[in-house]
Amino acid sequence: MNKQLTLLFLYLGAALALSSCQDDPEPTDKLLNTRWMLVQIDAFPLVASSYYEDNQSYIQFAASGQRMTGLAACDAISGQFTLSASARQLTISQVTTAKGSCTSPVIGPRYLATLPQTSRYEISGDKLRLYDAQAAQPRLIFQAAP
Repeated sequence: MNKQLTLLFLYLGAALALSSCQDDPEPTDKLLNTRWMLVQIDAFPLVASSYYEDNQSYIQFAASGQRMTGLAACDAISGQFTLSASARQLTISQVTTAKGSCTSPVIGPRYLATLPQTSRYEISGDKLRLYDAQAAQPRLIFQAAP
């Protein structure tokens, strides 16, 4: 009886442990269904920028047609992307801009130059980090828009 009771408690404990694990949405789903606001380029946080429109910069990935859209300050950007979710690989190509009514003197060009260098991504909580092939630290950091 004692052995059966012990086994019962072990099974119940295992069942509770497994049922309490909450899966986050698949990284691909979260990547594709979110507007990601740019918050940092290399070690430079956008809150330090004196140019207001820099804080409007974002990126969004659409599964249909593997299209990327967004803003670099107030310049519209678009391009293509390829994704290997299992390896967390992401490449961004054919980035084009449509000039808006303003131009970011520092952030915009750095943002646009860094996007095509992306080789992998990481999502943790509400943060998206994009890395190039050489960097151990993320080159671009985004936060999910509310």
